[in-house]
Amino acid sequence: MKGILYYILRAYVQLGLRFYFSSYKVYGTENIPKKGAIIFTANHQNAFLDALVIVGKNERITHFLARAEVFKKPFFKWLMSLINMMPIYRIRDGWNTLNNNEEIFKACHNILASKKALLIFPEGNHGFERRLRPLSKGFTRIAFGTLTEQPDLDLKIIPVGINYHNHREFRTRVSIHFGKAIDVQPFYTNSDDHNASLKLRNAISAQMEKLIVHIPEDEYDIKFSQLIKMNPDFSNLLACRDLMENLSSTDGTSSVEKEKQGSFLYYFFRFYYLLPLQLWKIIASRIKDPVMLASIKFSIGIFVFPVFLFLQSFLVQIIFMEMSISLVYFLIGLILPLLINNRA
Repeated sequence: MKGILYYILRAYVQLGLRFYFSSYKVYGTENIPKKGAIIFTANHQNAFLDALVIVGKNERITHFLARAEVFKKPFFKWLMSLINMMPIYRIRDGWNTLNNNEEIFKACHNILASKKALLIFPEGNHGFERRLRPLSKGFTRIAFGTLTEQPDLDLKIIPVGINYHNHREFRTRVSIHFGKAIDVQPFYTNSDDHNASLKLRNAISAQMEKLIVHIPEDEYDIKFSQLIKMNPDFSNLLACRDLMENLSSTDGTSSVEKEKQGSFLYYFFRFYYLLPLQLWKIIASRIKDPVMLASIKFSIGIFVFPVFLFLQSFLVQIIFMEMSISLVYFLIGLILPLLINNRA
Protein backbone atom coordinates (compact mmCIF):
# COMPACT_ATOMS: atom_id res chain seq x y z
CA MET A 1 0.00 0.00 0.00
CA LYS A 2 2.83 2.40 0.90
CA GLY A 3 4.49 1.70 -2.46
CA ILE A 4 1.31 2.58 -4.33
CA LEU A 5 0.94 5.82 -2.37
CA TYR A 6 4.57 6.66 -3.17
CA TYR A 7 3.98 6.38 -6.92
CA ILE A 8 0.74 8.36 -6.71
CA LEU A 9 2.35 11.11 -4.63
CA ARG A 10 5.43 11.21 -6.88
CA ALA A 11 3.25 11.56 -9.98
CA TYR A 12 1.35 14.40 -8.32
CA VAL A 13 4.60 16.12 -7.31
CA GLN A 14 5.88 15.76 -10.89
CA LEU A 15 2.72 17.48 -12.12
CA GLY A 16 3.13 20.21 -9.50
CA LEU A 17 6.73 20.82 -10.59
CA ARG A 18 5.52 21.35 -14.15
CA PHE A 19 3.26 24.12 -12.89
CA TYR A 20 5.80 25.62 -10.48
CA PHE A 21 8.69 25.92 -12.95
CA SER A 22 8.47 27.49 -16.38
CA SER A 23 11.46 25.36 -17.44
CA TYR A 24 12.43 22.08 -15.78
CA LYS A 25 15.31 20.43 -17.65
CA VAL A 26 17.28 17.33 -16.74
CA TYR A 27 20.60 16.16 -18.14
CA GLY A 28 22.63 12.97 -17.71
CA THR A 29 19.85 10.53 -16.77
CA GLU A 30 21.76 7.95 -18.82
CA ASN A 31 24.36 8.01 -16.02
CA ILE A 32 21.86 6.55 -13.53
CA PRO A 33 22.15 2.73 -13.30
CA LYS A 34 18.76 1.07 -13.61
CA LYS A 35 19.75 -1.41 -10.88
CA GLY A 36 22.18 -1.58 -8.00
CA ALA A 37 23.10 0.44 -4.91
CA ILE A 38 23.62 4.14 -5.58
CA ILE A 39 24.04 7.30 -3.55
CA PHE A 40 23.04 10.59 -5.14
CA THR A 41 25.04 13.51 -3.70
CA ALA A 42 23.56 16.90 -4.57
CA ASN A 43 24.21 20.56 -3.79
CA HIS A 44 21.70 22.17 -1.43
CA GLN A 45 20.44 25.68 -2.26
CA ASN A 46 16.86 25.10 -1.23
CA ALA A 47 15.08 23.09 1.45
CA PHE A 48 13.20 19.87 0.60
CA LEU A 49 12.32 21.23 -2.86
CA ASP A 50 15.87 20.16 -3.81
CA ALA A 51 14.94 16.56 -3.13
CA LEU A 52 11.65 16.81 -5.01
CA VAL A 53 13.21 18.15 -8.23
CA ILE A 54 15.64 15.21 -8.22
CA VAL A 55 13.11 12.53 -7.31
CA GLY A 56 10.61 13.98 -9.79
CA LYS A 57 12.95 13.26 -12.70
CA ASN A 58 14.53 10.06 -11.46
CA GLU A 59 13.04 6.67 -12.30
CA ARG A 60 14.74 4.97 -9.34
CA ILE A 61 12.71 4.81 -6.13
CA THR A 62 14.85 7.04 -3.94
CA HIS A 63 15.13 7.42 -0.17
CA PHE A 64 16.52 10.65 1.17
CA LEU A 65 17.50 12.43 4.35
CA ALA A 66 16.03 15.69 5.60
CA ARG A 67 16.53 17.75 8.71
CA ALA A 68 14.58 16.42 11.65
CA GLU A 69 12.52 19.54 12.39
CA VAL A 70 10.34 18.77 9.33
CA PHE A 71 9.11 15.65 11.15
CA LYS A 72 7.86 17.34 14.32
CA LYS A 73 4.22 17.47 13.21
CA PRO A 74 2.57 14.01 13.06
CA PHE A 75 0.89 14.74 9.71
CA PHE A 76 4.14 15.87 8.08
CA LYS A 77 5.97 12.91 9.60
CA TRP A 78 3.44 10.58 7.96
CA LEU A 79 3.59 12.48 4.67
CA MET A 80 7.40 12.49 4.61
CA SER A 81 7.49 8.75 5.25
CA LEU A 82 5.30 8.18 2.17
CA ILE A 83 7.97 9.68 -0.06
CA ASN A 84 10.79 7.77 1.69
CA MET A 85 12.14 10.76 3.60
CA MET A 86 14.09 10.07 6.81
CA PRO A 87 15.11 12.55 9.52
CA ILE A 88 18.72 13.44 10.21
CA TYR A 89 19.46 15.07 13.55
CA ARG A 90 21.85 17.96 14.20
CA ILE A 91 23.24 19.60 17.32
CA ARG A 92 20.63 22.35 17.09
CA ASP A 93 17.97 19.63 17.49
CA GLY A 94 19.46 18.79 20.90
CA TRP A 95 22.44 16.67 21.95
CA ASN A 96 20.11 13.90 23.12
CA THR A 97 18.70 13.51 19.60
CA LEU A 98 22.07 12.79 17.95
CA ASN A 99 21.93 9.17 19.08
CA ASN A 100 18.92 8.74 16.78
CA ASN A 101 21.28 9.13 13.82
CA GLU A 102 22.78 5.71 14.51
CA GLU A 103 19.41 4.16 13.72
CA ILE A 104 19.13 6.32 10.58
CA PHE A 105 22.62 5.27 9.42
CA LYS A 106 21.66 1.62 9.88
CA ALA A 107 18.53 2.21 7.82
CA CYS A 108 20.72 3.76 5.09
CA HIS A 109 23.03 0.72 5.20
CA ASN A 110 20.02 -1.55 4.73
CA ILE A 111 18.70 0.53 1.83
CA LEU A 112 22.02 0.32 0.00
CA ALA A 113 22.54 -3.34 0.91
CA SER A 114 19.15 -3.96 -0.75
CA LYS A 115 20.60 -2.31 -3.89
CA LYS A 116 18.32 0.71 -3.70
CA ALA A 117 18.96 4.44 -4.13
CA LEU A 118 19.72 7.03 -1.45
CA LEU A 119 19.88 10.82 -1.84
CA ILE A 120 22.16 12.86 0.43
CA PHE A 121 23.00 16.57 0.56
CA PRO A 122 26.61 16.43 1.77
CA GLU A 123 26.96 20.19 2.28
CA GLY A 124 24.97 19.58 5.46
CA ASN A 125 22.69 22.59 5.20
CA HIS A 126 21.17 24.82 2.56
CA GLY A 127 22.43 28.19 1.42
CA PHE A 128 21.79 30.88 -1.19
CA GLU A 129 25.33 31.29 -2.50
CA ARG A 130 26.09 29.93 -5.94
CA ARG A 131 29.04 27.79 -4.97
CA LEU A 132 29.68 24.34 -3.63
CA ARG A 133 30.43 24.45 0.07
CA PRO A 134 32.77 21.96 1.81
CA LEU A 135 31.28 18.47 1.97
CA SER A 136 30.73 16.79 5.31
CA LYS A 137 31.89 13.23 5.93
CA GLY A 138 28.39 11.91 6.58
CA PHE A 139 27.90 10.39 3.14
CA THR A 140 31.34 8.70 3.23
CA ARG A 141 30.49 7.29 6.64
CA ILE A 142 27.30 5.79 5.22
CA ALA A 143 29.06 4.49 2.11
CA PHE A 144 32.01 2.94 3.96
CA GLY A 145 29.77 1.64 6.73
CA THR A 146 27.69 -0.18 4.13
CA LEU A 147 30.79 -1.72 2.54
CA THR A 148 32.00 -2.85 5.96
CA GLU A 149 28.81 -4.89 6.26
CA GLN A 150 28.66 -5.81 2.56
CA PRO A 151 32.28 -5.98 1.29
CA ASP A 152 31.32 -7.22 -2.19
CA LEU A 153 28.61 -4.64 -2.81
CA ASP A 154 28.92 -2.69 -6.06
CA LEU A 155 28.20 0.74 -4.60
CA LYS A 156 28.30 3.82 -6.77
CA ILE A 157 27.96 7.54 -6.07
CA ILE A 158 26.32 9.82 -8.63
CA PRO A 159 27.11 13.54 -8.18
CA VAL A 160 24.15 15.82 -8.91
CA GLY A 161 24.03 19.53 -9.66
CA ILE A 162 20.87 21.60 -9.13
CA ASN A 163 20.82 24.99 -10.83
CA TYR A 164 17.91 27.32 -10.06
CA HIS A 165 17.63 30.62 -11.82
CA ASN A 166 15.82 32.05 -8.78
CA HIS A 167 14.14 29.35 -6.72
CA ARG A 168 12.25 31.86 -4.56
CA GLU A 169 10.15 32.94 -7.53
CA PHE A 170 7.12 31.17 -9.02
CA ARG A 171 7.46 30.03 -12.67
CA THR A 172 11.23 30.32 -12.62
CA ARG A 173 13.67 27.85 -14.24
CA VAL A 174 15.72 24.91 -12.98
CA SER A 175 18.11 22.37 -14.47
CA ILE A 176 19.30 19.09 -12.96
CA HIS A 177 22.61 17.55 -14.03
CA PHE A 178 23.42 13.93 -13.17
CA GLY A 179 27.15 13.26 -13.36
CA LYS A 180 28.93 10.03 -14.17
CA ALA A 181 28.84 7.30 -11.53
CA ILE A 182 31.88 6.98 -9.26
CA ASP A 183 32.75 3.53 -7.89
CA VAL A 184 33.22 3.60 -4.10
CA GLN A 185 35.19 0.34 -3.80
CA PRO A 186 38.58 1.80 -4.93
CA PHE A 187 38.39 4.39 -2.13
CA TYR A 188 37.39 1.99 0.62
CA THR A 189 39.88 0.66 3.18
CA ASN A 190 37.78 0.59 6.34
CA SER A 191 34.87 2.53 7.77
CA ASP A 192 37.06 4.75 9.99
CA ASP A 193 39.82 5.67 7.54
CA HIS A 194 39.99 9.48 7.55
CA ASN A 195 42.29 9.68 4.54
CA ALA A 196 40.02 7.44 2.46
CA SER A 197 37.03 9.56 3.45
CA LEU A 198 38.88 12.74 2.48
CA LYS A 199 39.90 11.32 -0.92
CA LEU A 200 36.33 10.30 -1.68
CA ARG A 201 34.98 13.69 -0.59
CA ASN A 202 37.51 15.48 -2.78
CA ALA A 203 36.64 13.30 -5.77
CA ILE A 204 32.91 13.89 -5.35
CA SER A 205 33.40 17.60 -4.69
CA ALA A 206 35.45 18.02 -7.88
CA GLN A 207 32.69 16.42 -9.95
CA MET A 208 29.87 18.34 -8.27
CA GLU A 209 31.60 21.67 -8.95
CA LYS A 210 31.40 20.87 -12.67
CA LEU A 211 27.64 20.35 -12.44
CA ILE A 212 26.67 23.68 -10.87
CA VAL A 213 27.31 27.39 -11.29
CA HIS A 214 30.27 27.39 -8.91
CA ILE A 215 31.97 30.66 -7.95
CA PRO A 216 35.02 30.03 -5.71
CA GLU A 217 34.70 31.42 -2.20
CA ASP A 218 37.89 33.53 -2.33
CA GLU A 219 36.57 35.57 -5.28
CA TYR A 220 32.86 35.14 -4.75
CA ASP A 221 31.76 38.71 -4.04
CA ILE A 222 33.57 40.26 -6.99
CA LYS A 223 32.70 37.61 -9.57
CA PHE A 224 29.09 37.27 -8.45
CA SER A 225 28.52 41.03 -8.64
CA GLN A 226 30.05 41.03 -12.15
CA LEU A 227 28.02 38.01 -13.22
CA ILE A 228 24.70 39.32 -11.95
CA LYS A 229 25.13 42.47 -14.08
CA MET A 230 25.23 40.23 -17.14
CA ASN A 231 21.65 39.10 -16.41
CA PRO A 232 22.49 35.40 -16.86
CA ASP A 233 20.10 32.47 -16.85
CA PHE A 234 21.51 30.60 -13.86
CA SER A 235 19.69 27.44 -14.91
CA ASN A 236 21.79 27.38 -18.10
CA LEU A 237 25.02 25.89 -16.79
CA LEU A 238 27.06 26.08 -20.00
CA ALA A 239 26.08 29.68 -20.72
CA CYS A 240 26.96 30.76 -17.17
CA ARG A 241 30.26 28.94 -17.37
CA ASP A 242 31.13 30.78 -20.59
CA LEU A 243 30.23 34.10 -18.97
CA MET A 244 32.40 33.39 -15.93
CA GLU A 245 35.38 32.47 -18.10
CA ASN A 246 35.16 35.89 -19.76
CA LEU A 247 34.61 37.95 -16.62
CA SER A 248 38.28 38.85 -16.34
CA SER A 249 38.16 40.56 -19.72
CA THR A 250 34.93 42.46 -19.19
CA ASP A 251 33.71 45.12 -16.82
CA GLY A 252 30.70 43.01 -15.96
CA THR A 253 28.21 45.05 -17.91
CA SER A 254 25.86 43.82 -20.57
CA SER A 255 23.87 45.34 -23.37
CA VAL A 256 21.08 42.89 -22.65
CA GLU A 257 18.34 44.60 -20.70
CA LYS A 258 16.43 42.73 -18.08
CA GLU A 259 12.92 41.85 -19.09
CA LYS A 260 10.34 44.08 -17.55
CA GLN A 261 8.53 42.47 -14.67
CA GLY A 262 4.82 42.23 -14.79
CA SER A 263 2.51 41.44 -17.68
CA PHE A 264 -1.21 41.20 -18.27
CA LEU A 265 -1.14 37.44 -17.65
CA TYR A 266 0.88 37.90 -14.48
CA TYR A 267 -1.55 40.41 -13.00
CA PHE A 268 -4.52 38.42 -14.23
CA PHE A 269 -3.09 35.38 -12.44
CA ARG A 270 -2.76 37.38 -9.21
CA PHE A 271 -6.36 38.53 -9.52
CA TYR A 272 -7.60 35.03 -10.36
CA TYR A 273 -5.88 33.50 -7.33
CA LEU A 274 -6.28 36.48 -5.03
CA LEU A 275 -7.44 34.51 -1.98
CA PRO A 276 -4.77 31.76 -1.95
CA LEU A 277 -2.10 34.34 -2.71
CA GLN A 278 -3.22 36.39 0.28
CA LEU A 279 -3.09 33.23 2.39
CA TRP A 280 0.45 32.61 1.17
CA LYS A 281 1.41 36.21 1.97
CA ILE A 282 0.33 35.70 5.59
CA ILE A 283 2.20 32.39 5.87
CA ALA A 284 5.35 33.79 4.21
CA SER A 285 5.51 36.64 6.71
CA ARG A 286 5.88 34.06 9.49
CA ILE A 287 8.68 32.05 7.89
CA LYS A 288 11.97 32.95 9.57
CA ASP A 289 14.31 31.04 7.27
CA PRO A 290 14.13 32.58 3.76
CA VAL A 291 15.61 29.42 2.22
CA MET A 292 12.43 27.58 3.26
CA LEU A 293 10.17 29.96 1.31
CA ALA A 294 10.24 28.11 -2.02
CA SER A 295 9.69 24.65 -0.50
CA ILE A 296 6.75 25.80 1.60
CA LYS A 297 5.36 27.83 -1.32
CA PHE A 298 5.47 24.74 -3.54
CA SER A 299 3.86 22.51 -0.89
CA ILE A 300 1.04 24.98 -0.30
CA GLY A 301 0.63 25.48 -4.02
CA ILE A 302 0.07 21.82 -4.93
CA PHE A 303 -2.37 21.24 -2.08
CA VAL A 304 -4.13 24.58 -1.46
CA PHE A 305 -4.41 26.16 -4.91
CA PRO A 306 -6.36 23.22 -6.44
CA VAL A 307 -8.82 23.38 -3.53
CA PHE A 308 -9.40 27.10 -4.09
CA LEU A 309 -9.81 26.53 -7.81
CA PHE A 310 -12.45 23.86 -7.24
CA LEU A 311 -14.28 26.02 -4.70
CA GLN A 312 -14.21 29.09 -6.95
CA SER A 313 -15.42 27.04 -9.93
CA PHE A 314 -18.23 25.65 -7.78
CA LEU A 315 -19.17 29.21 -6.76
CA VAL A 316 -19.29 30.22 -10.44
CA GLN A 317 -21.61 27.25 -11.04
CA ILE A 318 -23.94 28.45 -8.28
CA ILE A 319 -23.95 32.06 -9.55
CA PHE A 320 -24.48 31.37 -13.25
CA MET A 321 -26.29 28.04 -12.95
CA GLU A 322 -24.36 26.85 -15.97
CA MET A 323 -21.90 23.95 -15.93
CA SER A 324 -20.11 25.06 -19.11
CA ILE A 325 -19.22 28.46 -17.59
CA SER A 326 -17.90 26.75 -14.46
CA LEU A 327 -15.85 24.35 -16.57
CA VAL A 328 -14.35 27.18 -18.64
CA TYR A 329 -13.50 29.05 -15.44
CA PHE A 330 -11.79 25.93 -14.07
CA LEU A 331 -9.80 25.33 -17.26
CA ILE A 332 -8.63 28.96 -17.36
CA GLY A 333 -7.44 28.67 -13.79
CA LEU A 334 -5.65 25.41 -14.62
CA ILE A 335 -3.90 26.69 -17.74
CA LEU A 336 -3.11 30.21 -16.48
CA PRO A 337 -0.02 29.27 -14.38
CA LEU A 338 1.50 27.51 -17.40
CA LEU A 339 1.34 30.73 -19.43
CA ILE A 340 3.41 32.73 -16.97
CA ASN A 341 7.11 32.79 -17.79
CA ASN A 342 8.86 34.50 -14.89
CA ARG A 343 12.28 35.92 -15.82
CA ALA A 344 13.07 37.21 -12.34
